[in-house]
Amino acid sequence: MKKKNAIALIITLMFIISMSVAIGIGLKQVNKASKSMSDEKFMFQTSILLEDILHILKSSKELDMIKTLSSDAEKIEVFATFLHMPIPPIPFDNSDMLVSIEFNSARSKFNINSLENNESNITQLEQLEHFKRYMTWKKVGQEYTDILLDAKGGLKEDFNYRSDLFSNNSHLIRKSISSLAHLKEINKFYLNSSHNVRINDIDGENLFDFSNDDDYKIDLNHATKETFEFLLACDELRAEQLVAEAGEYSNVGDMLLSPKEKENLEKFETSYYEPFIDVTIEFEENNNKAIIRFQYDIEEKKGSNFVYEI
Repeated sequence: MKKKNAIALIITLMFIISMSVAIGIGLKQVNKASKSMSDEKFMFQTSILLEDILHILKSSKELDMIKTLSSDAEKIEVFATFLHMPIPPIPFDNSDMLVSIEFNSARSKFNINSLENNESNITQLEQLEHFKRYMTWKKVGQEYTDILLDAKGGLKEDFNYRSDLFSNNSHLIRKSISSLAHLKEINKFYLNSSHNVRINDIDGENLFDFSNDDDYKIDLNHATKETFEFLLACDELRAEQLVAEAGEYSNVGDMLLSPKEKENLEKFETSYYEPFIDVTIEFEENNNKAIIRFQYDIEEKKGSNFVYEI
């Protein structure tokens, strides 16, 4: 275990050093090249730095080392240590820019876009019924599930919707629930139509992912407390225990689940090692601030699901 922790520490430290140096060089080049107004310069800087960070991820020998580890147990533990190592904010000489970077698992939550009312798929029906029971437990009505299915189901030529979302807020209907901001607008519609304030108790930020990946699996070594509560239909204390013990799960036996918890877990696609990183980059300069989030696939060396907040 000490050897694996040492490997993870070296990988993480080398990665942070290489990232700091590369971003610093890129930022100096931007400062020399950009002489325009400050707001435009800030937008230009964030764009260039995002490209730099993506390049660092793709060319990182440290991340490649994780892929080459000999056993799944090593990959699980080293990846967990890598994600849990805090990255300090990166200041740069001759600039007021401060860049903060945070890594988390991009497979720690339930993918809300996997909800389907597909009568020919038993697994999807079981997941949908489980979702409805969870919402009932949270005292949120079934009409909320209908609204979600409409919101992610796209526009219909026959206007056969489950709710009145199309009649009142058709702009919320897309082919998927695209982001937390999109979900918040959907929740606001449900609240205004039902006056059920219990919807505010649903922690969408820590429970839901918004991926369009059909092969999405929840990484049980990084599942959030809210995700465990949902998956296993357990209480908060039990979920906190599972989170505290996570990081070295390699099979369901390691989790010491009850028969009912195992039964609930079997309804979902899960894994113990999913090499996807949720990257959050925060740029600050004077009164300007930008946040960029995206998911990075270590195996395919590819970024996806980019969300910008300026």
